[in-house]
Amino acid sequence: MNSNGKPDIMLIKNVSSTGSLFPRSRLYRKGEVCLIEWDGISFKEVWCSDQIDAYLTDVGIGDINFDNKEDLVLSMVLISGISKFWETSPSKILFY
Repeated sequence: MNSNGKPDIMLIKNVSSTGSLFPRSRLYRKGEVCLIEWDGISFKEVWCSDQIDAYLTDVGIGDINFDNKEDLVLSMVLISGISKFWETSPSKILFY
């Protein structure tokens, strides 16, 4: 990802909205995407996105629009409130 020859990992970090109130139940409404890199001893964070107002379900990299450049692809579920959690929530796929 960095083109520096070091192994990278792209990961999703969802943030629980319930906190410690319900320790066995989680409701995720926000998340961020991070890139970490192995430096030979440990992983270090290279960059992290701003918080995204959605539950992030997957991340990928690929040439989605066929312009010979890799795109970051995110799939997410939008949850607007606790009552909406039990209903069908819209999902989206975004790429950058």
